Amino acid sequence: MSTGKLYIDLDSILDTRIATIAGISDDIAGDVLAGDYHERLSDCFWLNNPELSETEYRTTYARRNLTTLKRSYTTNVFTMVSEMLKQILLAQSQDPTIKKPSIEVNIYPYNLSEEIQTELLRVIGAKLATPIVIKMINIPVTNLTPAVIKQGWSVVIMYSFIQWFDVHNTQLLKCPIPDIEFFVPKLGNPDFETLKTTLTFEDDETRGKLKDLSQYDAFSIMLLGYLSVEFIPPITFSLFLL
Repeated sequence: MSTGKLYIDLDSILDTRIATIAGISDDIAGDVLAGDYHERLSDCFWLNNPELSETEYRTTYARRNLTTLKRSYTTNVFTMVSEMLKQILLAQSQDPTIKKPSIEVNIYPYNLSEEIQTELLRVIGAKLATPIVIKMINIPVTNLTPAVIKQGWSVVIMYSFIQWFDVHNTQLLKCPIPDIEFFVPKLGNPDFETLKTTLTFEDDETRGKLKDLSQYDAFSIMLLGYLSVEFIPPITFSLFLL
């Protein structure tokens, strides 16, 4: 894998989904967790929990704030990141030209004081237990263009990848970032129609093979040459399990 700076958003580090539901109702949150939460196919929690209003969840999640973070538990993402860091540090010990890894945590859309950010840095550092530089950044999704990502990071761990792609997919044609590794949750429905209008395939063989693949595998292959993305089971982005 590539080395250098890692990007990760706060919604990947903390399970703000179940925290949002708990803010609406602890009972509903308990029911969601008792179901297939860690193996879910989407964040449409109201489909299996009719007592949860879709409108209320969407509105509350869009307005998530410090109170939401205080209700949130850390996710299994730390296990994945720790393994990445071990691999990079091992490679660095064998090749001094390899840059030491660092992490930048995007706190957007949260408005956090310096004191809260410092405390979060302490918690993240303790969870990773690796002597690397970690700092906070605050960048709206609309500003995370492919060009910005290309200049900033070699690995991107992003919870709301589908939303990011919806905003920036056409820019990938002008600024492909195939060397940047994206690790994102296997949730939602990748927008194949958008891809079909922005990308073209010259041979029938490629088009035929895509029909036999899962939507996520097909999506990844369609983006080869533009973006490297690995869809990770949602348990990784959910509250930590022992």
